Parts: sequence; C-alpha cells; structure tokens
Amino acid sequence: MALLIVGQTGLIGSSLKLNSEINCIDFPVGQWASDSFKESLEKSILESDIKEDSLQIVWAAGKSNMDSSTKILDDEITLIKYFLQIISKYSSSINSLSFISSAGSIYGGCDNQTITEETPPNPITDYGRSRLILEDIFKNFGSIFTTPINIFRLSNVFGLKKNINSSSGLILNLIKANLTRKDLNIFVPLTTAQDYIDVDFVSRNILSILTSQNSRKVPNQTFIFSRNYSHSIVEILSIIDRFSRRKTTYLSHSIDSSISRQNNLRFNVNNSFFISSKIEPIFRL
Repeated sequence: MALLIVGQTGLIGSSLKLNSEINCIDFPVGQWASDSFKESLEKSILESDIKEDSLQIVWAAGKSNMDSSTKILDDEITLIKYFLQIISKYSSSINSLSFISSAGSIYGGCDNQTITEETPPNPITDYGRSRLILEDIFKNFGSIFTTPINIFRLSNVFGLKKNINSSSGLILNLIKANLTRKDLNIFVPLTTAQDYIDVDFVSRNILSILTSQNSRKVPNQTFIFSRNYSHSIVEILSIIDRFSRRKTTYLSHSIDSSISRQNNLRFNVNNSFFISSKIEPIFRL
C-alpha cells in the first residue's frame, strides 16, 4: 500500500504525511503548470512501482480560497480535471481517491442553522460553489473507473505547518499577533461563531478511514469533520489572552464584502462511526 498526497507541503497535506504509517510517495510540486505537473506526477507513480489496487491518492492541494477570483477558481477546476486525466491511466492501481473539501464554504448560507449530515449544501460564494463542482468531478471519475471516492468536508482547520510564520487561519494568526505584538486586521464582527478543528485530528482520522477501507470498498462516501461546538472570535481571543497572560492586539473593520464570513456556522454531525481519534480542546489551560 502507498499514499500519494497532492499538496503534501500544505497545512493538511504535511500533517497527513507526518502521521501516515504507510509508505508515502514523495511528490513535491515545484510548478503547477500542466507539463511540469504531469511530468512530476507520472514520475512519482512510475518510480514507486505501484502494484494493482494498492495506491491511495489524496488531493489536499489548495490553489484558491474565499477571496479568489473566478479565474483562479476556474484554473483550479481545469488543473484537477487534468490531474484526473493523468491518473486515469493508472486506475487499476488506485485503491481509493480522496478530495479535501470545505464544509465552511459549502454550508456557508446556513446562518445559525444546525448543520447535520442531512443538511443540503447552501454555498453563498463562488469558492463554495466551486467545491461542489469539484466534488462532483471526483465522483464522476469514480463512476467511470469504479474507483472508491472519499469526500472530506472539513470545518475551519487550524494548526501549525512548520512554524508560526507558516500559520494559516484565524486562530494561528491571532496567536501570531499575540506573540509578535502586531495588530491583526479582523473584518467580521467579533461575535461571529465558527466551528474550528485541529489539523492533527483531521489527518489522523482521514488516515484511519483510508486504512480501514482496504478490505471493504464503498463507491462514494462523504465525511463531515467538525467539532460540533462553535466558538466566537471574542471567545478565541479570551482563550489566547488567558493562555499568554497578555492581550492580543487587533484592529476591527466593518466592510460589506465580508458578509459571506459573518454567518454563524453550527454543526451537529454524528461522526462517531468514522472518528477514531478524540477531539481535543482547542487549548489546554
């Protein structure tokens, strides 16, 4: 069994690689241009001498975010289609194919609504709508090549990649602001509540799911990873301030374009049947 992670240097990809107990194929992407990407991908697969039905592939790359233009989102969709075209030549070797998606953007319009497994997607941004398009593209690939597809919809993931300067997301940037004493710009009300989940928990449970599927193939599965407890920004600030014993410096701004980030997302997902590692507190005081 071998694991190929596309995006292995990112927040989630690097955590998957670190926690993996199965052979992880080295696949650094220097350039995302078509020819370079194709050459690197095929070289990684061929040099690893993959046996039939033994390759787990996880797309954990992120070329876009909530602020991305339509062009960037379209370019990402084009790249993923190209990626799937390449790996289709090795479909007999693929045990499963996984896509890291975004629960926060897919359910972005569910303001103050309790989100469960039965809640229909309600994206209110181009980014959220593009996640659903990509999910369908992966599922279509699975149908054509009879490849088991895993869709992982994640709430707001936080955690360190390499060091504090590589942090991403609200929590790590608030910590960095506290440590460096530099003002952090916040563009939503401090009462905005979101569901935050740490990257180590995410990666360990994704790997557990992939491992358990070796002996039982399921065509398409969608998993929602959430803490099932939302924190407002003011709560997070209070925790950080108590932990560091000093105030976090920030500047609060009110702008119309931030409306898509102001919704309060609350999850109540029964994930006990696929979660093996327990959710830890955001901070241990």
